[in-house]
Amino acid sequence: MSMDPIKDRVLKRVTWVVTAVAAGLLLTADYGPQPHALSTIQKSLHNLKEWFWTPSKVEVEQLQRSHHIDLDKRDSSTGKHD
Repeated sequence: MSMDPIKDRVLKRVTWVVTAVAAGLLLTADYGPQPHALSTIQKSLHNLKEWFWTPSKVEVEQLQRSHHIDLDKRDSSTGKHD
């Protein structure tokens, strides 16, 4: 007995979404300061985010030249100028 193809497709998509959300919650949860089973993976994800979102020195220089901004005087926690 097979399911309706539309219902089957919806079920598969819902399963993928629920799995992705559960994985995201597990990897981003705060388990406290002690090392745990997901510490290495969480550290790798943090390093990947830092690498992706942090501009290189060359990019900072290009931004400063093209937009006449001083990124060194920004407060990193708030993004506001001194």
